[in-house]
Amino acid sequence: MTFASSLEKHKPVLDEGAFQQLLAAAYVLQQHNDSLRVKEEKSNSSELLAEVADIQATLRKADLDEAAAAQVIADRLLSLIGATGVSVSLILDGFLDCVAESGTPANVAGSSLASHSLIATERLKNGEAFDSSDAQSDIRLDVGLCRENSVGSLIANPIQRFGEIAGLVE
Repeated sequence: MTFASSLEKHKPVLDEGAFQQLLAAAYVLQQHNDSLRVKEEKSNSSELLAEVADIQATLRKADLDEAAAAQVIADRLLSLIGATGVSVSLILDGFLDCVAESGTPANVAGSSLASHSLIATERLKNGEAFDSSDAQSDIRLDVGLCRENSVGSLIANPIQRFGEIAGLVE
């Protein structure tokens, strides 16, 4: 997945706006997982907001580089949303590059399952989230790739920086 960006020559920095996008992605992922776990009790929204605030406080206190901050976010999202895998990919030199993974990695060339789907790619380029509750039979995705990587459901949410797409959380 490649995105044209005026920031291609600059190393992206995890700024406040990008962090807010990641937190929004966490919330969307939590809602998705809640809808899949109908029999389980839904998470208390105040607990979710407390977790988000804790992640933000942790990142503000620590002097982390981009990769380390993305890893903290991926690790916390994994436990927060109950996923089996989370990846954070950023656009570097015009290409989507996975900078952090937590849980079971998808190990996909191009660093993203969504990047192998024209529909998902177009949604992400337009700043919209992409979700599939059954990735192994969703014709919008590469079904074989999803089966090969044992991906049951998938959400990809774009990360925006200064009004441009800077990467995605999957």
